[in-house]
Amino acid sequence: MSTWTLAEAVEVRGDVHVHRASGDIPARIAIWRYQGSEPLPRFLERLKQDGDRWRTLRHPNLMPTLETGRLPSQITCYWVQEEVVGTSLAERLAIHPLVAPEHALNIARQVGTALQVVHRAQLVHGDLDPSNVILVDAKDKPRLAWGGLASRLEAAGMDVGRRSMSELAPEQLVGRTPTPSADTYALCALLFRMLSGQEPWTVRRSGPPPGVTADEPLPALPEWVSNDVRQILVEGLQRDPMRRPPLQELVDRIEDQEMAARGQAAPLGTWSAQVTSPPEATITPPTVNRTVDPMTRDDGDTLDSALANTPPSAHVLRMAPAPQITQATLAPSMAPLPARTVVSPARVQQRPSSLIVPAAVIGAALLIGFSLVAATVLWTGGRTNGANGVATVRPAPVQPAEHEGPELTPAGPAIFTLRTEPPNAEVWEAGTFVGLTPLEIMLDPKKSTDPRTFELKLAGYASQQVVQAFSKVDVQHTLTLAKAAPRPVQPAATTTAPAPGPAPAPVQQPRPAPSGRNLGIKVER
Repeated sequence: MSTWTLAEAVEVRGDVHVHRASGDIPARIAIWRYQGSEPLPRFLERLKQDGDRWRTLRHPNLMPTLETGRLPSQITCYWVQEEVVGTSLAERLAIHPLVAPEHALNIARQVGTALQVVHRAQLVHGDLDPSNVILVDAKDKPRLAWGGLASRLEAAGMDVGRRSMSELAPEQLVGRTPTPSADTYALCALLFRMLSGQEPWTVRRSGPPPGVTADEPLPALPEWVSNDVRQILVEGLQRDPMRRPPLQELVDRIEDQEMAARGQAAPLGTWSAQVTSPPEATITPPTVNRTVDPMTRDDGDTLDSALANTPPSAHVLRMAPAPQITQATLAPSMAPLPARTVVSPARVQQRPSSLIVPAAVIGAALLIGFSLVAATVLWTGGRTNGANGVATVRPAPVQPAEHEGPELTPAGPAIFTLRTEPPNAEVWEAGTFVGLTPLEIMLDPKKSTDPRTFELKLAGYASQQVVQAFSKVDVQHTLTLAKAAPRPVQPAATTTAPAPGPAPAPVQQPRPAPSGRNLGIKVER
């Protein structure tokens, strides 16, 4: 393992603190004290799997991941990435909201090319926030940072401080695991923001989800945006992920439009790579017909509690305070990082594992009590003689099955994997197709802790209903073969009793052939 020396804190993203670090190469280290709802061993195993896969990716438009892990004997985890000198796209758009079509398409094409490499490795970036797109050198070459970090922490129930929600696909906003189609949506949302100077939609917790539908058209764009580019955005920003085109097809079309726009003069007030000074005039971005009202921000750390789909603190860029520590060495293979060198997250949640001890104590007390009562009944009066002289046993009092105390509310979302034997069964909930097994399902206590009912369907097997209570334990169900439909029973020939009357005349049997051979003549009676 490498050794990095922590420098000043750069920013705070929810529960994550980002530090600069020096070592063999310049790096940035995301550090967090784990307080998610997923069991720590399971989280560490998945973090290691993600880190190993992201470390293998090398591409000019990707920021390399160097290492992931946790400090020995601590719950402090870290994610290390190489640092490059550049300006984030968010900082650039804050100064120049409008980007010339050729330059915007060039940035989107390079970002899309990097995403193709990510998807070929069976990974999803999941966090195409403009602050994670770093522009380097004079040509604004984009490099994607922190791929996979936000998705892994959010899946464990932690806050990663998302500041821009418009690049999140509608399925991510409701807590589903991001797919490659979610990155396609995010890429088009990023392109829309560069071309229009504002987000395509403002996302709120209540109200309709974002995305283009038959009833919700694409918001307004400047007049210099071509119809072909508009069509790309219409298809890529579909609310239904199944209606979005494949990423490779989308990137090829963006490249064609980039070549078509090459050599054209940049519209007045837009930014391009050739501009070395601020534009002489600025153009007010067009008014977007939004599906919901815009978010109202304050200068402080307060936001409308109804906004967005993550905790309100995730929408405020909280700069880390001036460091009050000296340089500390992050050496996972050597000494652990002193507790005072890590900035503690602003909020501390009670870990679900803290409930294990009370549950064990209650279970032991109930078991001991039940044993004592049973022994007392058997030895001191459990048997009496009935009226017929036969000994009868007085039933022991039944102890309550559950502790009669205050109901415990789960501390955070629970994720369990629904498996079937055989696999690839369809999972339906309330008449809606959810996915194929094995399937990760998130249970959010903020919405409901009531049991959820799923229906498992597989061709050749009987449909099976599963009632899943709030739990974090993976479950597996064995499907049974569908019974063959019974064959229709042919009705037996009914014999009709002869009507009363004179007996019929006897039928005269034919005489045998003279030669004694069967002539094959059928006699009808």
